[in-house]
Amino acid sequence: MVPIDHFGYLFDLSREMNIPTWYSVVQLFATACALMAAALLQKINGSHSSVGWWGLVMIFLYMSMDEATDAHGLWRTGFTDYVIPGTNHASFAWIIPGLVIVCAVGLVYLRWLFSLPRRTAILFFVAGVVFVTGALVFEGIGAFLADATFFNPSYLVASTIEESLEIYGILIMLYAVLDYLDSQGVQIALRNQAHGSKTIAQTDGVERDGPQTES
Repeated sequence: MVPIDHFGYLFDLSREMNIPTWYSVVQLFATACALMAAALLQKINGSHSSVGWWGLVMIFLYMSMDEATDAHGLWRTGFTDYVIPGTNHASFAWIIPGLVIVCAVGLVYLRWLFSLPRRTAILFFVAGVVFVTGALVFEGIGAFLADATFFNPSYLVASTIEESLEIYGILIMLYAVLDYLDSQGVQIALRNQAHGSKTIAQTDGVERDGPQTES
């Protein structure tokens, strides 16, 4: 019989391409879909804020793809061999352009954030702080703690905290978007009928029928 610890890597938050990774991929994609619903709602209402929502859709779709492919490693292009002073691996150099991109996106979205309902804006801000604390702050801490094996205890602790904060940040963001949709009177429900199922999308008391399937 194969020892159970042989499968431990499947649940290891400090590794890639395992169950936590694919959970994050799905979680990010679900958030992108929820953001798309909010963007479509704003477009229907003729609001100029829909541009900001669509921007977030693109960002979260990219983040979902990046989580699945580790594409942010390409951000090191141009200084592939650069090692952050005090660290031992060039693979952490992506943190520098990552920090620049996060600051730029934050500045671009600052005014848009203040245009949102107060509750939604606070939830978005909390989600962003939690996620960035994991993705950049604890990633940076891990860069200074990592040895040649990437399996020393201090690095594993920092890496686990990093991945956990990223997951919690995305979860808060998904909740925030769904909460916003609910506050706008948008409800999505599945109703079983005698001859099939029916998806109902309700906005401000007006029902719109989705596709029906015959059983």
